[in-house]
Amino acid sequence: MKKMLFVVGAILLSGCASSYKPNSIFGGFDETMLSPDTFRISVSGNAFTSGGRVYDFALLRAAELSIQNQCPYFVVLDQESRVKTSRYISPSSAHTNASVSAYGNYAYGQATTTYSGGTISNIEKPVSSITVQCFKENPQNVKAFDAVWLEQSLKAKYKVQ
Repeated sequence: MKKMLFVVGAILLSGCASSYKPNSIFGGFDETMLSPDTFRISVSGNAFTSGGRVYDFALLRAAELSIQNQCPYFVVLDQESRVKTSRYISPSSAHTNASVSAYGNYAYGQATTTYSGGTISNIEKPVSSITVQCFKENPQNVKAFDAVWLEQSLKAKYKVQ
């Protein structure tokens, strides 16, 4: 019964893709200001989150930070996407059934043991990190993102308030 409650609880806690929020044990975003106009943003997903969603959330956070700093444009200077892999080993148990038969002065026994659990599962969580620089004017000769447009587009796509 305890195993069943644990499994149901785990499913309820992590049964869907990471939502857009600050970093927690279930994923989210985190940023570091590197200079007045440059930020490093990292977004971690959970095991139900795609790499594309994590990267989009990094771009969304970049757009928000640019707007907060009165910069309508930003450029991605560097990006990295990877997958963090961890392992989960389910609890194992053994159950033995024994039977004994008597024949005269002799006893005969038979036992069977069954094993369960102990399975290993890989859990993969996508991570995306980008370094961005924001600009008050649209920079020349560089592909810059329009922060306001991108923020609206990604919030609509992922139904973020």
